[in-house]
Amino acid sequence: MYVAPATSLLRGINFDSSGFSKEKFYVSSFVMPLCVPSQYLALTFGDRLRIGGRLDDWSTSQPRLQVDLLEAIKTQALPFLEKVKGLSEFVELIEPTCENSRSLEARGYALARLGRSTEAIQTFRALLKMPTEYRWEIDLAEQGASLLTVLEQDPRQAKELVINIEKETKRNLKLPELVSRQTT
Repeated sequence: MYVAPATSLLRGINFDSSGFSKEKFYVSSFVMPLCVPSQYLALTFGDRLRIGGRLDDWSTSQPRLQVDLLEAIKTQALPFLEKVKGLSEFVELIEPTCENSRSLEARGYALARLGRSTEAIQTFRALLKMPTEYRWEIDLAEQGASLLTVLEQDPRQAKELVINIEKETKRNLKLPELVSRQTT
């Protein structure tokens, strides 16, 4: 489930099955900046909903499943989703000094999308200092370096590039296009 319309940020609640049990499942609240290149839904930014603050695996056999799930959505998911309504709030959620490649990537793209080029450049430079051991880290660094070059040369072109990435990510996720209404 997601909060519509999904403009530059996808906010929602994800239900995921367990690989260990047909009865067990997990519920997560998440935000995903759509300006980051992606072929699929990424649950990087968010957290699993807990049962009574302890367990995070839900079961279809729980006696109070609906009541407990509704309570968790009201007390855990909705406050988080309300706190991060747009890219500006998302950028504040991600610390500029974080030590995580995915966080730096998302923060850099979001800053570029917001037109905050100087901060985006600093963030991508920090990303390029991260170790690259795995293929996905190398790919991430190469994409970041490419956008960094454009940011340094022409910030407006970089913003347009990120807007196009956002459109592509929306297509990949099969999110509906926003149709502007014209009055006659």
